[in-house]
Amino acid sequence: RCEVRLVPWHLRIRLTDALDPTYPVPPARVLADGRSMTPSGSGEYAIERVGPPARVKIEAPGYLRWEGEVSGEAYFTGEQALEIPLEPVRITGRVKAADTGEALAGARIGAGGEWSLTDTAGAFELLRVPVPFQLRVERAGYWPYRGPLIGETWLEQPAPLEISLQPIWTAGVVRDAETQLPVAGAVVQTPAQRVEADNNGAFQLRALEAGTLITISAPDYFSATMAYAGQETLAISLRQIKVPAVVRDALSGQPIAGALLRAAGRTFMTDKDGTVTVIGLLPGQELEASAPHYAAVRLVYAGGNPLEIWLAPHTVILHVVDADTGEPIPGVRLKSAGQAIPPDSAGAFVLKEWNPMQSLTVRAAGYGKFTLTLNPELWCADERRPCLHSARTEDSEAIALELALPAFRAKGIYIPFGLLTRPDRLRELLELVKSTELNAVVIDMKSDRGFLGFPSAQPLAQEFGALRRDIVDIREFLQECREAGIYTIARIVVFKDNPLAQARPEWAAVRADGSIWLDREGLGWANPFLQEVRDYNIALAKEVAELGFDEIQFDYLRFPSDGDVGSIVYAQENTLETRTKAIRTFMEQVTTALEPYDVFVSADVFGLTVWVAPDSDMGIGQRVKDIGPYLDYLCPMIYPSTFGPGNLGYEVPSDYPYEVIYRSVIQAAGRLPAHVRVRPWLQAYWYTLEQQAAQRQAAEDAGAWGWCFWNAGGKYLPELFAPAGP
Repeated sequence: RCEVRLVPWHLRIRLTDALDPTYPVPPARVLADGRSMTPSGSGEYAIERVGPPARVKIEAPGYLRWEGEVSGEAYFTGEQALEIPLEPVRITGRVKAADTGEALAGARIGAGGEWSLTDTAGAFELLRVPVPFQLRVERAGYWPYRGPLIGETWLEQPAPLEISLQPIWTAGVVRDAETQLPVAGAVVQTPAQRVEADNNGAFQLRALEAGTLITISAPDYFSATMAYAGQETLAISLRQIKVPAVVRDALSGQPIAGALLRAAGRTFMTDKDGTVTVIGLLPGQELEASAPHYAAVRLVYAGGNPLEIWLAPHTVILHVVDADTGEPIPGVRLKSAGQAIPPDSAGAFVLKEWNPMQSLTVRAAGYGKFTLTLNPELWCADERRPCLHSARTEDSEAIALELALPAFRAKGIYIPFGLLTRPDRLRELLELVKSTELNAVVIDMKSDRGFLGFPSAQPLAQEFGALRRDIVDIREFLQECREAGIYTIARIVVFKDNPLAQARPEWAAVRADGSIWLDREGLGWANPFLQEVRDYNIALAKEVAELGFDEIQFDYLRFPSDGDVGSIVYAQENTLETRTKAIRTFMEQVTTALEPYDVFVSADVFGLTVWVAPDSDMGIGQRVKDIGPYLDYLCPMIYPSTFGPGNLGYEVPSDYPYEVIYRSVIQAAGRLPAHVRVRPWLQAYWYTLEQQAAQRQAAEDAGAWGWCFWNAGGKYLPELFAPAGP
């Protein structure tokens, strides 16, 4: 008897992904001859007692159905599994905008739990999607898409899907932030689109994505930028560009009504207060301002509020007047950038195309020298400093101004040359000036004996030893005076010059035998007829002016008067005409040479010079009529004790200090041009305090423009002078 054991057929099938063999195929329904095969793990399915052959059907989610006949006994022994690759379900298509047809990149496609993104061409592909499925499409800025349920029939003829998304339109309105009125024509722009608001300020933006930057701009408004945050509507406020401006007169600071401002193609006019609001002006844009009678200006707006614009008149007519009386000041000298500006026939100065930043130097005897700019700071009522005021003019194209100057009357003392070697005494006199009403000093820069009080660079002066090495530093002295507000006058003795006469005998006044003539002090004189002598003194005067003195005062501006003057022999003809011409020529030359230095010029003359007949030179070439026209100040040495018996009708003139001074000041003023001021020398020796005070009172009563006291030793009565004011 034979026992036979039959082994049933055993079919094994392994399912794999046709595209990616490593991809695990989800649990499937596998039938063999209508019977379900049992999954055994690792993607295998098994069944016994079938085949061969066997009819196999496979259904796996996300894969196409597979059906076929399995034959071959090798697959039924259980020793070898049949590997069947399944084709994944493949969904392809393209997403586009419904209104424009443009491909939409980055759209999110989903079906059956699978998701993908469209590429730059809007194309997509989904794999292993279980059927049936419903396609979902999402894209920022578009309405979501929900497709119909797609079933088994689609698998029979799968075709690419065409999906059209409707864009989301976001509406908005642009309004003025202040008035809330619509801003028509505002430009609303994103990186992808640009639209303009309509007359109601309304606009629409298509397919906005969250985070998209939106820029809104409009003429005359500041631009605005915002990030889209998903709002259904956009409410945008623009702030209008408003630049408050004021237009002022550059000279007075007063507002200019009716001025025109042109910017960005528009014109604006200032009101009665000179103000206007300029719409649409941005930093970096050019602005032009103009007004009748004023020079137009162009400027680039640099930002900031308010905008101040200063207009300078086309022409300024400047009248220089006395601050107290309002009367015109004669003899005013005006310079701009070093160039003299002559007055017109009425004494006014016409400044054409005037630059308000340009400085003026104004110099007037009896008032002082001022360097200033015509600006609003000068509009004042301060009697102690220059002030500007409006004036009338018949010139419709000009602005007329008055520059009121406060009068200045020097109250000074003489500091003799010898004290330049005595710092202690010099300090005493400076302290006297600082502590009293005194405001000026006269100090020798070239003494009666021809020595110099400063380090001259003139070779001739160095050659014959005119320089003194033991004197104080004159620059330090002047600096201290400037800081204390002390008016400084440099005295230069001209033709009495012993060192020059001794060093250059050919330039000296000589006797018939050719020897140097000496005066009663045993000192020689230079010959006033010689140009070389004039040139030497002119060169020294220029050096002194460069030191910074306020005034240069010439003394001994004459031929010798004491000693045996009859023994002097000149190579030139010695007559009244030649003598006065020599002195007049020197004055003309020296004042011309000093003009660039803006220094005042004065001259000392004998007291009798103002009393003798106007044409008389007393044999010394000194006449007021020759010297006066070149001066700012005439300083007659009207010391009462120098007048002889019978002078001025007094048997002893020195007994009448008030009368001599008073009458002499008036007499001198009567012989001078209107612009030349009389500032007398007063006697500070031999006289009592009362007599000295009487002289000063007489000078002031006679209208003198200050006074200076003379004492050859520099000794003065402090009680003569009032204490310094506040």
